[in-house]
Amino acid sequence: MYKKFWQFLYSYLVFPLFLVTVHLAAVFSRKIKNGLYPRYKSINKVKIWIEKEKQTGKIFLFHAASMGEFEHIKPLLKELSIRFHTINVVTFFSPSGFENIKRGDGLDFKMYMPVDTKRNWQNLYQILKPSLLVISKHDVWPQQIWQAKKMKIPVFLVNASLAEKSSRTRPGVKRFLKHVYRDFNKIFAISDEDARRFAKHYPRCPVETIGDTKYDQVVNRKNDAFKDSLFPTNWQQKKWVFVAGSIWPEDNKHLFPALKNMLAQFENFNCILVPHQPAQKIVDYMIEEFNKWGTIKFSQREKIKNERVVILDAVGYLASIYRYASAAYVGGSFQQGIHNVMEPAIFGIPVLYGPVHKNSYEAIQFSNSEGGLIVQNEKDIENILHNFIGNETERKLIGEKAKNFALKNTGATEKLIQFWKNMLDE
Repeated sequence: MYKKFWQFLYSYLVFPLFLVTVHLAAVFSRKIKNGLYPRYKSINKVKIWIEKEKQTGKIFLFHAASMGEFEHIKPLLKELSIRFHTINVVTFFSPSGFENIKRGDGLDFKMYMPVDTKRNWQNLYQILKPSLLVISKHDVWPQQIWQAKKMKIPVFLVNASLAEKSSRTRPGVKRFLKHVYRDFNKIFAISDEDARRFAKHYPRCPVETIGDTKYDQVVNRKNDAFKDSLFPTNWQQKKWVFVAGSIWPEDNKHLFPALKNMLAQFENFNCILVPHQPAQKIVDYMIEEFNKWGTIKFSQREKIKNERVVILDAVGYLASIYRYASAAYVGGSFQQGIHNVMEPAIFGIPVLYGPVHKNSYEAIQFSNSEGGLIVQNEKDIENILHNFIGNETERKLIGEKAKNFALKNTGATEKLIQFWKNMLDE
């Protein structure tokens, strides 16, 4: 009875109000508009694809909020495709995912997630007839889950996490969401702590710890990174390279003064700066800040000579660029919330990050392993880099701890496949 009340409230009041608000916002925002209207064409596009390709294999339907969530499930898609010949369809909520992802490596079809209505999901499920639905990480939409349950489609949440102070644990939100999470066949948490929080806040939801496929993906990306050379050999030789990845203005306030001091003091110190959003004005600002030491855009790297600062002005390269680093900094950790610390760690280098990292379970655990180093200000950054340049043995030792931490957490992909094996073998 309570579930029907929440379903009615969501379907006829909450979601319609949300939809009206988004359409009004789209009038004033091109970004919202570009991410909204294509959803109304999604179901027709997938219908055309199904009819054209005449798909006959098992279809696995995945959902990822954006590019980051998709990257984490790529090992899963790839292994399912190779070993069981599944047809993998992925729906995206964010344009950053849909527009930057290409088919291949286990992805057969991509689409914008349709608007979260009962009719839309019923139509999509009838067209695709998926063997199961897999949600990556957190982007759970009620009708998406309710209609899958109604149509007897097994539903799983993978790489699931729940922070202690998450908005999902607020009293009103929690009372509603328990009627969504209980309809999952299984919630696969990234850690025992997250599993306990799910069980505490959503009693009777089927949760178990299995780990995070993110770790498997960083191993895959490390292997891919060595397939191509991104910089001329003479630029790398006898240089001490520092990579600052996914940095925001709040990071720059602490990073830039420290890096300028390092460039001034050590002639063999080079750095690669990777803004979170490589907009032209941000790239130009960085060029101006470091012009004294010679700067060059990554897109012009074939012309590189003696420039000591490279600025990444393209997306999709960061994970590979970490291979050139002697040490790295991971951005978002002075205000927004930290990005992926495992991408640099897998290369066996020390990883620095700021105090705002509680959004990341692995960042918290990583600092306990001594491979991750928390910095509070520019002085901390400069002192650590000074120490590493003068003590190569210590740098390698901490880097080895970082790599071991990343490697010991791999294996979630295989565990998930084994869980679904009976279904896949049918």
